[in-house]
Amino acid sequence: MGASHSEELPGFEPPHPGDYIRQDVLPSLGMTIKDLADHLGVNRATLSSLVNRKSDLSIEMAQRLGMAFRNGTRFWVALQMQRDIWFAERENKIRVQPIKQQRGTVERRLGGAPHSPQDGIHRSPLDGSLLLSEDVRDEATTLRQQGEPPASSSTARWAPRCKRGAHLSFAGHSG
Repeated sequence: MGASHSEELPGFEPPHPGDYIRQDVLPSLGMTIKDLADHLGVNRATLSSLVNRKSDLSIEMAQRLGMAFRNGTRFWVALQMQRDIWFAERENKIRVQPIKQQRGTVERRLGGAPHSPQDGIHRSPLDGSLLLSEDVRDEATTLRQQGEPPASSSTARWAPRCKRGAHLSFAGHSG
C-alpha cells in the first residue's frame, strides 16, 4: 500500500512557531517580546513562553499573530500543526489496521449513496471535497484501467479526473 509513516516524515524537526517570532519577526521589526506582546494585547510572559518554546501556539494567539502580520490565522496554525503531527507520527504509538474494502464498494458509493469514512470515501470537513483512502483510490484506478463502466453518470463526469486529483483529494496520499 502506501509508504510507512517514517518514510513520509521530514528528516528534521519542524520549527516551533516561536522560533519564527524570535529569529525572524522580532529582529526584522526591531521589537522586543514586551513590545510585540503589548501590540498583540497579551501578557509579556504569555508571548515569552511561546517564543522560548515553553508553550505551543494557541488558536487565539494564532489569530492575533495572523491579524498583526496580515498572514492569517491558518499560517500560524499550520506551523503548529506540522510540528504536532511530526511528533505524533514519530512516537507512532497508535496501531490501527486499514479497513479492507470489498470489491464493488467504489461503484456503489460513487453512484450517489451517502459517504462515510468506513467506506473509504468521505467529505473533507474543511472544504467538502471527497477524500478517498488509498485502497479505494487504487480500486477506482484499476476499474478505470480495465474499462469497467462507472456506477452512474455522475461518477462518469469526475472519475476520469481522479488520477490527476483535479476534483478529489486522497486521504493518505499527497498529490
